[in-house]
Amino acid sequence: MKMKRKENILIIVLFLFYFTAIWAESKSFEEKERIFKCPTSLVDNVKFWKDIFTKYSKDQVVLHDRENLNIVYEIVDLEKEFKGGKYTSKQKEKIIENYKKKYINIISELEKYKGSGEKLSGDMKRVFGLFEKIDKKDKFYRAKRNIRAQDGLRDKFIEGLIIRGRYIKRIKEILIEEGVPVEISALPHIESSFNTNARSKYGAAGIWQFTRSTGRMYLRINSSIDNRKDPFASTKAAVKLFKKSYEELKSWPLAILAHNYGTYGIKRAVRILNTNDISVIIEKYKRGRFGFASKNFYPEFLAALEVENNYQKYFGEINIEKDVEFESMKLTSNTRVNSVLDKFNIKKEEFAELNPHINKSLFSYARYIPKGTLIYLPSQKYIAYIDNFKTLVNEDVKDNNIVSKPEIDIKTEINIKLSELDFSVYKDEKSENYFWIYVNPEETVWHFSMWSERTVSSIKKANNLRSSNSLKLHQKIKIPLEYEYSQIFEEQRKRYHKKIEEEFFRIYEIESIIEHRIKKGENIWDICYQIYGVPLWLIYKYNDLKKLSRVKPGDRIIIPLVRKAV
Repeated sequence: MKMKRKENILIIVLFLFYFTAIWAESKSFEEKERIFKCPTSLVDNVKFWKDIFTKYSKDQVVLHDRENLNIVYEIVDLEKEFKGGKYTSKQKEKIIENYKKKYINIISELEKYKGSGEKLSGDMKRVFGLFEKIDKKDKFYRAKRNIRAQDGLRDKFIEGLIIRGRYIKRIKEILIEEGVPVEISALPHIESSFNTNARSKYGAAGIWQFTRSTGRMYLRINSSIDNRKDPFASTKAAVKLFKKSYEELKSWPLAILAHNYGTYGIKRAVRILNTNDISVIIEKYKRGRFGFASKNFYPEFLAALEVENNYQKYFGEINIEKDVEFESMKLTSNTRVNSVLDKFNIKKEEFAELNPHINKSLFSYARYIPKGTLIYLPSQKYIAYIDNFKTLVNEDVKDNNIVSKPEIDIKTEINIKLSELDFSVYKDEKSENYFWIYVNPEETVWHFSMWSERTVSSIKKANNLRSSNSLKLHQKIKIPLEYEYSQIFEEQRKRYHKKIEEEFFRIYEIESIIEHRIKKGENIWDICYQIYGVPLWLIYKYNDLKKLSRVKPGDRIIIPLVRKAV
């Protein structure tokens, strides 16, 4: 009898434990669901992007109002315009411009119109109806300047869903391991469509679209390896950025917005508007480059998340690629790509697909994958041929053409006075509308644009810079901003560099200092990022920037060697 009673008690305990676990899990799910909710004011924006992702193909262009996304003038069907034939980007541009002019003319007429719309007909009546609920006197005046064209992205979104299958399992594992909301894994849909080789016009690369300056804080980026293109390494880097943004902003939606606009920019918006309500920030923040793309980044993310979670509803069944089964291995020496292919019996195309972070130029027989590179190999090939690889290292080290770490010339035991970056601003004697600065490491025209709240194009124009031009160290640059506002620029610039330094020394510490003699064929970028793996700004602290900007064979520079902080 006692035995039966004990069994009953055990069953009740297990029953309670089971339902407590279910309740906790459902509560956790509900809390998670509330993390990325859609504010009422953004419903129209989210719907607009869902339509862009699901309804309209690459041959369809949506003409709409950039402030009121529920106002759509027309869907331009390029296949009909060109009778199903091919068309160039210039031809497409011309067609879209003609449609824009058509609606500018219609809106200009409505701007003069004083009636209630009863006597209007055709497109005039239709467009008048689109603005009927907007109670602003200048609504048509603003509308003329707000006509925007958006390409359909249905094809691209489907392609992203297909490719996503290769990486999403491991990407979600990384997010979960680091305590970051797993929903963030939908963000690459709007950044890159999960294309590891995606590159923006601003130089951002990979599925998370890291710029070189941000990427170098966490990833290896040089002429041989670009880990922004490694879907897993770049995800780990993205996680660090998201966690850092969340720590400072205390909001995951704002952390998403910061991925587009920058943590500092969002903190400034929060301070100016005295709110962390993302809908208020999107509606009311007007400063700097916080324009259409930034205002719509969070609504795009919500739309992508909804479409991804219910893709069968929008696209039917899709043949999504299977999860990639791979093994990773860190190279212990500089190794030819050809040697890896031979030893593991892998085709070049298969290896390249698994390792998009390895520069294609290394695939020639004369080039080497640098020591310390993490490579990915198909699981079956790795298991079958790993023994062959044991002889590979010895074979490659004997090669006289190997690009190896140079010998250290002289150990430096003396105390060194560290240099500071030059944050000075210089008044332009010829014009009060400009001031001068000198380029520091890790700075780009985009940074100057952000700190001055002037457009990239205006800064390029002021300095006769072409789009292909890259800035040089210690280059003199003119900033098209009145000198009286230069202090704000200077403060933001200092804050940016301080953050880079603080973040770096959270992870690394100086181990020792050596002196390196420049050899023929070496440049400062390779010395920093490929040979020693230390950032340029750190090298500068131990050297003179003017000297670094024009190093030549035979010159000696001080190199601080770093290790992970304990």
